[in-house]
Amino acid sequence: MQRGIIGAGSAIVIPVAPMRTRADSLGQRSAALRRLSDAWQPLSQTLGPDQKERMRLVAARIIGGVREAVETRRRKMIEDEDDDG
Repeated sequence: MQRGIIGAGSAIVIPVAPMRTRADSLGQRSAALRRLSDAWQPLSQTLGPDQKERMRLVAARIIGGVREAVETRRRKMIEDEDDDG
């Protein structure tokens, strides 16, 4: 991590590397989600109303699982930073 100096003896952390890593990770997730939505689109156009509702529920469950995985990873990254710093 890079550090900058402010005043006498005060240091601030400039988290450039973690920001870049996060941006790369979000870019990869974005591309994966786009591929998934592109794959689901033709299927969704052929579904009846009941099937579309079930698909909506499945998608909501998937998104909830992904959100939980992201939060777990974020907590681990914070813990790793605390251990290093």
